[in-house]
Amino acid sequence: MAGKTKSTAKNSTAKNDKANQFGEDVLTNGFEQAFGAYGDVTEFSKENYQALVECSNAAKAGLEELQGEALAFSKQALEESASVAEAAIKARSIQELVEIQSNFAKTAFESYVGQMSKIAGMFSETSRVALDPLNSRVSDVMNKVQA
Repeated sequence: MAGKTKSTAKNSTAKNDKANQFGEDVLTNGFEQAFGAYGDVTEFSKENYQALVECSNAAKAGLEELQGEALAFSKQALEESASVAEAAIKARSIQELVEIQSNFAKTAFESYVGQMSKIAGMFSETSRVALDPLNSRVSDVMNKVQA
C-alpha cells in the first residue's frame, strides 16, 4: 500500500508541476500580449500626434502664404486707387473724370474677382496639403480595423 501512496504522491506532484507550469505559461503569455498591445497603442498614439503636428505645420504655412497674398493684393489695390485719384484730380472735364472712374471700377472688379479665384485655389491647396497626414492616419486605422 505504501508503494501505491508514493506513486499517487508522485503523480499528484507531477500534475501540480504541470498545472503550475501551465499557469506560468498563461501568465507570461498574458503579460507579453498586454505589454505588446500597450506598445502598439503607444506607437499608434505617437503616429497620430505626428500627423497632427504635420497638419498644423502645413496649415500654418498655407495661412502665412494666404496672408502674404492678401497683403500684396491690398497694397497693389491701394497703389492703384492712389494713382486713379491722382488721375481724377488732373482730369480736365467731367467726361474724362467719368471715363477714369469707369475704367478704374472695371479693372478693380476684374482684379478682385481674379484675386478671389486665386485665393480660393490657394485655400483649397492648403486644405488638401494640411489634411493629407490626417487622411493617411484614417486610412491606416481603416486598414487595421479591416485586418
